Amino acid sequence: MKKIHKNIQKEGFQDKKNTKAQNELLQSRLDLLEGKDKFMMRLYLDDGYTIFQIARLTAMGEAKVGRRIQGLKERLLDGKYLDCLRNRDKFYKYQMNIAKDYFLTGLSISQITKKRKRSAYYVRETIAHIKEILDKCECLSEK
Repeated sequence: MKKIHKNIQKEGFQDKKNTKAQNELLQSRLDLLEGKDKFMMRLYLDDGYTIFQIARLTAMGEAKVGRRIQGLKERLLDGKYLDCLRNRDKFYKYQMNIAKDYFLTGLSISQITKKRKRSAYYVRETIAHIKEILDKCECLSEK
């Protein structure tokens, strides 16, 4: 029997039901993604491709693909962008675009400024405003 390395914590192991539930949740949220991100996640979740195989198909490094998939999984499970969608009546279209870039695709503020042709100050203020609205909505739903 192999010994488990002493640095590995028990919390790192998930039971199969929890992993299955997470995969089902990820499957249901894949339509929120676009382009290469959606392609990579479909290969990873639907077709069972490995990180190495996806890296070869996308001409990206293995480490970059692994980090990208892990980040996408975390953001899809987190659901902050879904909270924005649930409260979309409180946001303008440009705010929803910035929310998608920031909360779903994980773009940095500088990447968003280039993509949306806005100043860094404007993007930071918009993200702060979005977070404020989401916090207020959470407070109302808890009552």
